[in-house]
Amino acid sequence: MKNKKFWPEQIEEARTLAIQEKKFLTREYDALSDADGLRVLTKGELEELKGSRYSCIYAGWITVIEDYTEETGKAWEVLQAVNARFRELDAEEQVIDILNDFPDVELGLADITDDFISYMGASGHDLTYSLPMEGRNIAYFVVTSRACLEDENTRMMMAEAATM
Repeated sequence: MKNKKFWPEQIEEARTLAIQEKKFLTREYDALSDADGLRVLTKGELEELKGSRYSCIYAGWITVIEDYTEETGKAWEVLQAVNARFRELDAEEQVIDILNDFPDVELGLADITDDFISYMGASGHDLTYSLPMEGRNIAYFVVTSRACLEDENTRMMMAEAATM
C-alpha cells in the first residue's frame, strides 16, 4: 500500500497531496500505537485498511474527512465555497446560482455530472437546476440552504395566518 501517514498538525500538507492525487483525506486512530493521524488514500486503499487493519473495534478507526476523488472532488470544493458564503449571509439570502452567479468557483457544465449532483444533493441543501438539452439552452444550478427554505416557509405560514 503506497500511502503516506501524516500527523494531525500536517493537515495542510496532507490536503495538498490529496488534491494533487485526487484521493481521500482520511483521519485515523491507531489503537496499537495510540496515535492519531491522517492518510491520503484511494477508495481501494481505504477499503483494504478497513477490511484488514481496522476490522476490529479495538484496533482503532479510520474515516474520510475530505473527498477529492475524480467523482466528487469538484463537488466537495464547490460545497465548501457555498457553505462559506452561506455563513456570511442571512437565512433569507442563502440562494446561489453556482453555475452563473458564483465566481468563487470555476464551475463548468462538464463538471456537473451525476456524481456531482448526487454529492451536492446529499449536502442537505435544496437543488434546482436546468442543464442544456436539445432545444433548450438555459443552464442554471441553484443551491438553496435549508435555513432559507425554513425561513420562507415560516413567512408563508405567518402570511396565511394573518389572512385568516
